[in-house]
Amino acid sequence: TDKQIEMIDIFYIENSDEDLLKKLIQNKKTIISKQDIDGGVKIYSLDDLSKAPKDFEPKDFVLELTSNDSFEKLKFLKPLYIIFNPKELFLDNIRKLSCFLSDNNLDIPIILNLQYDQNLEDVKILASSEIGLILYEQLCESIFVESKFDNLDLSLNILQACNLKRFKTEFISCPGCGRTLFDIQS
Repeated sequence: TDKQIEMIDIFYIENSDEDLLKKLIQNKKTIISKQDIDGGVKIYSLDDLSKAPKDFEPKDFVLELTSNDSFEKLKFLKPLYIIFNPKELFLDNIRKLSCFLSDNNLDIPIILNLQYDQNLEDVKILASSEIGLILYEQLCESIFVESKFDNLDLSLNILQACNLKRFKTEFISCPGCGRTLFDIQS
């Protein structure tokens, strides 16, 4: 919906839906894709860049990294963003990448890419707790969640659970009653 589009800053596009692209461009949203899309920023892996001709220097691009890639190559590249997909121990690996960038005075925003295959309620709880710590420590600028569910809705639920965005009503019951040591009913 238009309201959801307003709440998201960066959109990863796999196939070009002309109507969606027009809306995103009108709303001045950042569009990233592995395809060449007018108004979008192309995503490359380190492997893509190493196979490119020597004189190839992409102007605006996004770099996709995994925890198996060498971070040293980042010293010579100037991507707009890094999409980081840690294959394992993601908290440790995101900290390593963040420290590497900081130690080398590289100011490149990180988009964390995580995949979940649990049921919807488990994904909301697991992703919120995992991503919440990463966002709290400010180890990345954005999240990119892949799952079998509506990723936009899931992402907004995670951001709401982390107290970063509000897009729906949240009901909270008073926890004080559950902690009292006296007979509250009488």
